[in-house]
Amino acid sequence: MKKSFYVLLLLILSGCGIYSTSGTGRAGGGTIAVPLFENSTVEFGINEVLTDTLIVALVKEASLKVVDEDQADLVVRGRVTSVREEPFTYGQTQTDQNRIIVTLDVSCYDTKKGRTVWEEKGLSGYGIYRAGGRQEEERNAGIHAAFAMLVKDIVDRTAVGGW
Repeated sequence: MKKSFYVLLLLILSGCGIYSTSGTGRAGGGTIAVPLFENSTVEFGINEVLTDTLIVALVKEASLKVVDEDQADLVVRGRVTSVREEPFTYGQTQTDQNRIIVTLDVSCYDTKKGRTVWEEKGLSGYGIYRAGGRQEEERNAGIHAAFAMLVKDIVDRTAVGGW
């Protein structure tokens, strides 16, 4: 009886030894390439900042190693398609807050399997910023909030294969 208990325990524990929720079959430690996102907007340099922010998050949060495209297990490509602003809240006579919305087309490709893991057109993130005051600083904070939302979504989809 005791022996069968230990055999059962060993089988249960060994089944949990290599577990991954990754849709790519990797439990972290894989390689990824993130070529510079394209920019279809008039926002100069927005694609560079977004690409850099995404790379940092993929390394930090998904435990992926960034390599050149020809060495990567996964390749994430993207294009900033729009940046638009709209009033978000109003005071008695003017806008108190604005919302800035950044929209992307983005995909993740598995180079080993030769297939697209996930693709999303029109992926959007937004940030809210105070109207008036130090307008450029406030607007940049809104853009970075939008980036944070987008990057989290991309990292989550990449880490779990788009489920």
